[in-house]
Amino acid sequence: MNDNPQAAHKQRLRDQLRKQRNAVSSQHKAAEQLRIQQHLQTFLRTLPGGLICAYASTPSEIDVLPVLASLQQRGWLTALPVIATAQAGKMDMHLWAIGEPLLPNRYGIMEPAAASRQLPPAAFDVCLLPMLGFTRSGKRLGMGGGYYDRWLVDCCSSMLRIGIASQSQQCSTLPTDAWDQDLHYVCTELGLLECQQQTFIQH
Repeated sequence: MNDNPQAAHKQRLRDQLRKQRNAVSSQHKAAEQLRIQQHLQTFLRTLPGGLICAYASTPSEIDVLPVLASLQQRGWLTALPVIATAQAGKMDMHLWAIGEPLLPNRYGIMEPAAASRQLPPAAFDVCLLPMLGFTRSGKRLGMGGGYYDRWLVDCCSSMLRIGIASQSQQCSTLPTDAWDQDLHYVCTELGLLECQQQTFIQH
């Protein structure tokens, strides 16, 4: 039994949002995913390029690998998470390019080979983050492992943190802990939400 009310609240929300996300039809999800990819690419084209990290999606998450493929053609370097095997709760970002192999980790999530080049958190210009829930002010509810929150601590303050989600995953409020890391933007099928202003800057 979990005697931490905050953790229990978060877990109930995760279960609720996961169930809600899994109930979306494949056709509806595909349409949302395409719009999100388009909005994301439109925004990222306004940036000068650099180093971006993202994630290899699970079946219920928004696939951003096509966006990475487009960025690579424009000279960006791209990276994906690798879960550390020697240290619990830790992940690193490894350089990865379209066409290079991805292997399932212990959670069944695809990741670059461990022998691929690891990059320091401070090197990144942009991070695309998966999530279960978000608020307009930039609060994020992840899967519960804390991997991104730990990794983000060592990133530059100038690195853009962009959450990727369906608009249906928006919450009015979320329970937060001191170690939770906020977002600068959230990209949904409606456009790009600038969290500080709590307004969409493109549609």
